[in-house]
Amino acid sequence: MMKRTVLILCAVLFAAMFLIPCQGMAEGSAEEYYTPGRIAVPKTGLPFSIKTEQEHGNIEYEAILNGTAMEQLTAEYETDGMECEVVYDILGNVTSAEYEWDDSEIFFDGRSWTDEDGNAVEAPDIDFMRGYYNDFQLEPLQIYKNNTLGLVGLCLREMDRNLTDKWYHVVPVDLTKEGTTQYDLASGNLFYMGTCDVTVADGKVTVDYAVPEGVTVHPEKQCLAWFTELSGITTEFLNNPESTFRFGEAVDIQEDLQGKEVALLFICNRISFMLPLAGSYYFPKDFHYLNPELKVYRQELMTLLERMN
Repeated sequence: MMKRTVLILCAVLFAAMFLIPCQGMAEGSAEEYYTPGRIAVPKTGLPFSIKTEQEHGNIEYEAILNGTAMEQLTAEYETDGMECEVVYDILGNVTSAEYEWDDSEIFFDGRSWTDEDGNAVEAPDIDFMRGYYNDFQLEPLQIYKNNTLGLVGLCLREMDRNLTDKWYHVVPVDLTKEGTTQYDLASGNLFYMGTCDVTVADGKVTVDYAVPEGVTVHPEKQCLAWFTELSGITTEFLNNPESTFRFGEAVDIQEDLQGKEVALLFICNRISFMLPLAGSYYFPKDFHYLNPELKVYRQELMTLLERMN
């Protein structure tokens, strides 16, 4: 009965510590990064730690990163008569925990609690730990609302300055090539943001796309368009991109695309996101139009474009 009472008292104290917001400032090297009440992963992608003082004791956090994605967060708590450590995975699930008070210890392995001898013990509900983790997420460094999402291909403003001043791209697609071809997508001419799959099969072509976790897609603002000649793309269209083609729906090449061997694919969707991306804590790769690899890629697309004419 005494052991159970101690466990309950520890649980109450532990919960109270979780519910106290972080105070104080980080200590240590330049790789440590702290903002009040939230963690912000450094863009360097290096591991970091922070230490804070709270009313009921000290709390220290350590993050293990893979690139700029936080794979694991460890929280160590120390107060009068008790120490505890909790390890979270990238989704905030508690993968392990340890309580120590006086001469006793209990352990959580992600499924159950045991004492130091491996015997099952009664322990506090740890659901509240996940709730605290959700409140201690990454601080957005930047927020992008209603950003454009389009193909990485031939830039229309570079091809015809009188056509548009927007950074819209098109990609010539070989409609005679059966199978699925994947193309990169970029957001706001700033970041690589997902991929587009173009599948040609049985005289039809289907287009679909995927974006990383943490990106909000605005379904009412999506545009997928096909053009059978470059002159079909007008300034009026680019000022207000709308089309009857739909993602995930097969298009008949003979009937809808005039049986062309090559046609131009255009995408203009709208998305919102923050950096790092919510949930995945990932910094997308920067997009640079003048990247040497992209110059080679555009030359290949221009060769394919010549087949359309």
